[in-house]
Amino acid sequence: MKVEHLLGNTSYIETPQAIIPVYFLTEKDVIFFDSGTEPSDELMDLLEREDLRVRAVVCTHLHPDHIANNDALVQRYGTEIFAHPMEIPALHTRQAVSYFVAPIQSDEELVIDGAKIRLLPTPGHTTGHLVCITPDGVCCLGDAMMSKSVLDRARMPYMENVDRSIISMEAVRQTDYPYYIAAHKGVANREEFQQLVDDNIQKELDLYDLLRQKIPGPVDLEELTSEFIRASGVRSEKMVVQDYVRLTAKVRIYALVHAGEYTLKKNLVVPV
Repeated sequence: MKVEHLLGNTSYIETPQAIIPVYFLTEKDVIFFDSGTEPSDELMDLLEREDLRVRAVVCTHLHPDHIANNDALVQRYGTEIFAHPMEIPALHTRQAVSYFVAPIQSDEELVIDGAKIRLLPTPGHTTGHLVCITPDGVCCLGDAMMSKSVLDRARMPYMENVDRSIISMEAVRQTDYPYYIAAHKGVANREEFQQLVDDNIQKELDLYDLLRQKIPGPVDLEELTSEFIRASGVRSEKMVVQDYVRLTAKVRIYALVHAGEYTLKKNLVVPV
């Protein structure tokens, strides 16, 4: 594990499951954009070896696999943690945290020690998801989009609102930055990024088509959810994963109902 330079004062650290974008405020003081998928002694050793101090973590969102080292960073450096205010209540329903999360007051910009970080609200994966742009113009996507390698393995990407997520992807498409970093897990230049947007949107459209195939007539909501998950190829014995998958599977069912393609009659999903 090492710090890889990308552009200007922007670098990144590649961990086994994620990329952590890093912005250098000074030679030794840095900002993280998210803090990794799991607590990492190797990451903490790297910071000590390079004599780096993490001044702040700007969170794209507060899912556990993006904030795993927040607590250790707060304890070691007094790191400030920032997130969209809509993310914070959900954090406390999922887990107990011992540190304070400062709500970001603007949807456009966050200034830390004079460094202006541009923000782009990208709801969909979560309600308060943010894309963050370093002063060098490196766009930190968080989970607004997945890298191609991860997308190819993903069976049903987690979404709280698929249609809003697609709108958010299209909004990010309209930007023009030299580099885009997907937390899971890749770096794309501006030309590669256009294809990445297409791939992420197509994944969702394909899942909608798969779901439609499972509703030839009236079908029980819970049975449809299970069949949709099986057809997508999701396999996990972990209860927490199963809960998240059922939730995001139902999000897609409700989206087609909201679009007027189906209706809900008691517990039945019925074609219109």
